[in-house]
Amino acid sequence: MKRRDNLIQFIYYTFDNIRMNILPILGLIIAAIGSSNRFVPIIKVAFYILIAFIIIYSFLKWYNKIFEFDDKMIKISEGVYKKIYNDIPLSKVKSINTSDSILKRLFDISDLSVELIGGSNTVFVLKNKDIIHLKSHLFRGTNEVIEKKEKKYFSLFEYWLLSFLNLKLYISALSICSTTFLLLGKLIISEENKKNDKNIIELLIEVKEAINEPNFVITFFFVIIILIISSHIIVLGYIILIFGNFNIVRSKTNIRVWYGIKNKREYFIPSNQIRSLLIVEPLLLRIFGYAQIKIETIGLDNSHSSTVVLTPVIKKVKNS
Repeated sequence: MKRRDNLIQFIYYTFDNIRMNILPILGLIIAAIGSSNRFVPIIKVAFYILIAFIIIYSFLKWYNKIFEFDDKMIKISEGVYKKIYNDIPLSKVKSINTSDSILKRLFDISDLSVELIGGSNTVFVLKNKDIIHLKSHLFRGTNEVIEKKEKKYFSLFEYWLLSFLNLKLYISALSICSTTFLLLGKLIISEENKKNDKNIIELLIEVKEAINEPNFVITFFFVIIILIISSHIIVLGYIILIFGNFNIVRSKTNIRVWYGIKNKREYFIPSNQIRSLLIVEPLLLRIFGYAQIKIETIGLDNSHSSTVVLTPVIKKVKNS
């Protein structure tokens, strides 16, 4: 039976195209000519035409993506300007992963990512009941008795350890908090300037004199500590949203992992596609006696293999 992605994906296509194309162009135009210019009416018309074009393009992109599953193949056709046809043998499927967002969860749909041996993947957006059916169809024989099911509730300390392992996320949180503190500082200085009727030169002289005061150094370090703590609270909350509700189901033929509060992610990996089990010990985890367990799946070569986190943090057991 031929089918298309869920209609909600059309909204995602439109949003992504506007975010990637319209907003940068609009920002560039405003920066170049300003908001009060005689060409503004023409630019507005062009802007509306571009929006209409993107909506039509997003609809055609959604409408032209057609796929079907049978006993041997996944058949896909897609493309707006150029049609692409792809027939994928089921024997080439390495794993299937699902993810969703809060909006998609409201509509009971998810992204189904089919990863192929060789590293490429294709994504379908389907109702969750259809995904369950397709999983059983793609990997037959996996609905056997489950050997072990684990539901892992990480402690606050374990979440705290995980929050140190994502440097990019920490830098982003630090940037947000720093910007917030600077804006608050500007507002305070602006209010003080209004009350005391001081110009900027007088304020700078006061700041220079305050630097030499012992209380200023104490206040400065106090602000830095608050900044670091605030950033870490943001990162910690985000990590909990990512790895909350962590589950592992293991049987003789497959391993299934799913987790996430904000966005749910699920990995379904056949046992015959597992190449190795990795135990990773970042310095901080090693200091406190913890490690990570990852699964490396089969690819055509090392450059096309992929790694899935089986357990983001686990306590090491010492041999007695």
